[in-house]
Amino acid sequence: PNSFCSFLCPLALWRASLRTNLMTLIILTVSLDGPKELHDYYRKFRDGRGSFDIIMKNLYQLEQLYPDYFRKCQTNTVLTPYKDVNCTKSFLLNESVVAYANSKISLLSDAGATKPLQPYDEQVLVMQRENEVMQLLAATAEMPYSSNFSLFGNILQELERISFCLTLGPVNYRAGHPGGPCLAGSKRAFLDIDGTFYPCEKVSEIPELSIGSLEGFDIAKIQRLLNIGQGTEKECRQCWAFLFCGQCVASMLDAKGVSDKKRLSKCDNTRSTTRELLISFMALKENKVCFDNYT
Repeated sequence: PNSFCSFLCPLALWRASLRTNLMTLIILTVSLDGPKELHDYYRKFRDGRGSFDIIMKNLYQLEQLYPDYFRKCQTNTVLTPYKDVNCTKSFLLNESVVAYANSKISLLSDAGATKPLQPYDEQVLVMQRENEVMQLLAATAEMPYSSNFSLFGNILQELERISFCLTLGPVNYRAGHPGGPCLAGSKRAFLDIDGTFYPCEKVSEIPELSIGSLEGFDIAKIQRLLNIGQGTEKECRQCWAFLFCGQCVASMLDAKGVSDKKRLSKCDNTRSTTRELLISFMALKENKVCFDNYT
C-alpha cells in the first residue's frame, strides 16, 4: 500500500526506515507550494517560521543518499487562485531537485469550505487543458512524451479507468455502488498528532470521518464511507454516469460535515467531465491507442 508521511521529520528517521526496506511499501509525497515566498506564506511552523528551507534540505539529502528511491518520490503543489501560476510552474520545472521528482499541481478543493472559493484565472484553466492535449497527442505518437505534460494530472490514467468500466459490459448486479470512493485508508491513510486515522489528507479532521487509531481501524466506519452512495441512492440509480462517477467522501464535505446535498450539487459537472473523457477515449481508440500502459 502507498502512504503519505511527513517530510519535516529528521532525515535520520528516513535512513532507518529505508534500511528496513520500507521503500518498497511507502511512496513519499511532499507538499511544496511553489518557491520559498509562496510556500512559506502557507506552510509554517508554530513559531511562524516557514518550512521551505528544511524541506528543500531534506530533498537534496534524500536525492544524494537514495537516488533510486528518490525517483519514485512526488511533490504536490496546491495552486492558490490569486497567485502567479507561471512562477509556480517555472519553479517546479527548473529547480533541479524538484524537477527530478514527480511534480503535480492540484487546484484548491472546496471540501469543508464555508464560502465559495475564488475562481481561477483563465490562464490556469488554459494551461491545464494544454497539458491534457499534449498527453493525448503523445499517446497517438504525434509527439514525444514528457513528464511535464502531466503536471496538472494524468488524463491517460483517467481514460484507463473509463476503459476498465467499459470492458465490464452490461451489468446486472443485485447490489452495487457508484464509482469514486476508495477503500478508506488503503492508499493514503492520514494520521494526525493525536494518533487518529482519516481516509486521506484531503478530508476534514472531524469525528465523522475518523476511521480508527493506532490501536486499530473502525471497519464499520470504513464500510459506511465506502458506500456513500446510499444517501443519494435514488438519484444515483437514474444516473448514466453511475460507474464513471469520481466523487468520494472528500467531495461531499461542507462546513457542517458530510452532505448529500453537496454531493448532488456536483453531479452535473461529473457528467460533463465524463462526457469529455468518453469523447477523448473514443478519439484515441480510433487511433489504435492501447490503455494498458497507463495504470
